[in-house]
Amino acid sequence: MLPKVRIDPEFESLVPPLSSEEFSRLEESILTDGCRDALIAWRGLLLDGHHRKRICEKHGLKYRVCTVDLPDRDGAYLWIIRNQCGRRNITPEQLSYLRGLEYRLHAKQGRRTDLTCGNSCHKTVRAAETLALAHNVSPRTIRHDAAFADAVEFVISVAGGDAKGILLSPERNLNRRDVIRLAEAAEHEKNTARKALKLIAKKSVRTVEEALRIARDAAGAVCDSGGDILTGDMALLWKRLADNSVDLFLTDPPYSASALDSYSELSRLAQEKLKPGGYCIAYSGQINLPQAISRLSRHLDYYWTGALIHGGGTQQIHPRHILCGWKPIIIMRKRPAGKPSDKWIRDVIPGGGRDKRFTRLGQDASELTYWIECLTPRGGLVVDPFCGGGAVPVACRATGRRWLATELDPVMARRARKRLTEST
Repeated sequence: MLPKVRIDPEFESLVPPLSSEEFSRLEESILTDGCRDALIAWRGLLLDGHHRKRICEKHGLKYRVCTVDLPDRDGAYLWIIRNQCGRRNITPEQLSYLRGLEYRLHAKQGRRTDLTCGNSCHKTVRAAETLALAHNVSPRTIRHDAAFADAVEFVISVAGGDAKGILLSPERNLNRRDVIRLAEAAEHEKNTARKALKLIAKKSVRTVEEALRIARDAAGAVCDSGGDILTGDMALLWKRLADNSVDLFLTDPPYSASALDSYSELSRLAQEKLKPGGYCIAYSGQINLPQAISRLSRHLDYYWTGALIHGGGTQQIHPRHILCGWKPIIIMRKRPAGKPSDKWIRDVIPGGGRDKRFTRLGQDASELTYWIECLTPRGGLVVDPFCGGGAVPVACRATGRRWLATELDPVMARRARKRLTEST
């Protein structure tokens, strides 16, 4: 009679999947030599030997069970993680995931030191340093592992428990960047992420980006929620946008002195609606540049001034007799701005020329994609309170972002919607 030991779903989820080849080799070995290594259990729950148990029960073979004494369920959880980290055939992604889970558990437990099994937890103040010593990696690696584990868990929460086997399977060859990319898509494009994961499971695509592109094309839209171009002024955005919900304000307001109040209102709106540390990018003319920066600085923190190089050569600024070859790009951040972003930002952007199909002064959408891709995640929300010919929404659609825009002129708003439709 086989020993009574139960499989706990949460504990089993910590065991990285074997490839079909690895499972076949294990099954062949057990059929030839029997189950040589004992299964490990705690209070009747299996901690190690899930694959061996199933193979033995499938073929009616005997197996041994040894028990371990652990303080509680968290101790059993940690035992499994550390035991799996010592496997010889574990992939870098599986190891990263397990270290990330251990980091989360260790941070939750604080300085607790009774959850040990061979590798004692050092009495250090910070979990990352403790685990870095235990695993012989840097604290930075441990923090990256935690972010990776969070990404895996988030995709699972969106796509279901079977997603873990796909994300961490050695047969899918997904690296950490791939999984984080899927998690970013899943945050705002749940259906797209689910469909992409199915394509990856079937091995019908070579990359995550290809899977997401096919899933979006099949859905007929870039994002689940897409975007909208409203007819009216930016006051409409106060009700439509939740506080701390916008990834980026990207807009080209009027440049005249009489329109400077628009920069003041933009400053107030962006401060309320941007996510912490978020950016507000506003184009400006040269003559009123100091005043525009001053108005934006009423509620936002000034960050930098970039330059858009005119794609069509110089422009004559008659009041100053200047042949101007660039346009200022005012870069602001939500207060308090905090530390600079990890990303390096270029401050000189080549212009794509004017797209006059929909408006005489229309922007080319290609020159906006840099800011969108640099400062927002896939599926992030970009807001343009001065939509004009619709260049920002077009750039958002092309880069997989959501958008919300307003345009005061009804004729221009219709042209912007037409341009967006024709860009699909």
